[in-house]
Amino acid sequence: GTGFRSTFAIDASVCAVLSQTNMTCEDARGLDCSARSGNETCAPCAEGFFCPEGSPLPCPQGQFCPAASRIPALCPAGTAGSTSRAASSESCVACPSGQYSGSRGQTACDACEAGRFAPAAEPGRTMCEPCARGEFQPAEG
Repeated sequence: GTGFRSTFAIDASVCAVLSQTNMTCEDARGLDCSARSGNETCAPCAEGFFCPEGSPLPCPQGQFCPAASRIPALCPAGTAGSTSRAASSESCVACPSGQYSGSRGQTACDACEAGRFAPAAEPGRTMCEPCARGEFQPAEG
């Protein structure tokens, strides 16, 4: 297990219905069983949502969830995802000139510190470069 039971709120009624048909919440990862009753089958979790144990949860900002996601995928470093319920990595936008994203899953890019820069010709920077000798950048970004 990966500890999602304690991290995400799971609809107890979904687990109760699943247990009647010998299917556990763990069996339902990546599936949406929230509308299930009796012998109906679970559907793959919808795009923009993830289903850790049979119930759909909206994909958070900085992450994306293709169909049938068990857990959200993080936007890569150098990008930021400002929208929730994103379905693909296309929602992760490369950081523009003067900004960077040093870690995965960021919801916004950070401005380069004074004395550092991220060139416009290289969007999607994971770090800012120091200004060359004789050059100066007094402001952030």
